[in-house]
Amino acid sequence: MPITQGLQQRGPQAAARQAGALFALAGVVALPGIVTLPDQAALLLGICAADLFCAAVAWLLPWGRWAPLWPAVMSVPALAIVAVSTWAMGGFVSGTAPFLLLVFVWIGLNFPSWVTWAITPLGAISYVVPLIVHQQPHVVVGSVFLMMPVVVGIALLVGGQIRTLEEVRDDLAAAHAEAVRLACTDPLTQLRNRQSLNSDIASIHARAVRNCSSYSIALCDVDFFKRYNDTQGHQAGDEVLRRVADAFAGNVRAGDQVYRYGGEEFLVVSPDQDLGCAEGTGERIRAAVEALRIPHPEGIGSAVTLSVGVAGFEPDQPRDAAIVLRDADEALYRAKQNGRNRLCTKKHTDRVR
Repeated sequence: MPITQGLQQRGPQAAARQAGALFALAGVVALPGIVTLPDQAALLLGICAADLFCAAVAWLLPWGRWAPLWPAVMSVPALAIVAVSTWAMGGFVSGTAPFLLLVFVWIGLNFPSWVTWAITPLGAISYVVPLIVHQQPHVVVGSVFLMMPVVVGIALLVGGQIRTLEEVRDDLAAAHAEAVRLACTDPLTQLRNRQSLNSDIASIHARAVRNCSSYSIALCDVDFFKRYNDTQGHQAGDEVLRRVADAFAGNVRAGDQVYRYGGEEFLVVSPDQDLGCAEGTGERIRAAVEALRIPHPEGIGSAVTLSVGVAGFEPDQPRDAAIVLRDADEALYRAKQNGRNRLCTKKHTDRVR
């Protein structure tokens, strides 16, 4: 596992928040020592200030650029604080053991196990040197041969379990996102389906009402598609629908949403677009389908064509999204009545042109 893989999966900012919380906690824990060890008050205040400074560094710096430096930059000052604290407390190892354990749990959570083992000598030194200074060799032996393996073992166990849980969480989140995508996607054309439209149109309409903006709908229907299916077969009909769907992609704006509305019907929702612009979009789509020259023995000009009905919402003429959809359907019906392979527009004045 690469040294930064854990950070990439969890995100540098999440690891930074963990490290910052770790240092902040250590700084707060150091404060009671001022009461119990008044002769070391100045030193303990310095340790507290160092903890809070490291917390600020962890929270504020852009660690995403320096991910490979995380183990050294964050663990070395942490272990230095452990060493100074142990010395200040006169070799009272139980006072700093919890912080040392938290340091190793953080390393085990965010880095591969070999990084944890590589930091272990530094952890041992952070305890051994102060204890030697205070002439407590029996505690040195206990720290190196008993406490450090326990600390590292717990860190690896906790870090591994948390990583496993996070991987399971990420897998479940990815599976849920994929399930939602599939539920809102038409399997044949890979366009959004009608279920997706029902939720999307509600939010688009609400935004238009809130912002006093407009949006337009173009409802499109493949002309004489049932005859094509009857004469050419359903597999050929499916291929036609796929090619027609592809024609939409190159003729709509990036912000437009394209749906398979049902059967051979397609629908385009264009946020922040008035009727004039929507008519231009609808005409480009109609012309693009006609330019495909897909053979249709019983079609207009012996080719597959498209009829388009356009309607829109204007802030000065408020009405429900369902009425805008109905207006587009009426415009499409008029386009078929007028000979198909054409575009008609329904304005809110109920006049279709």
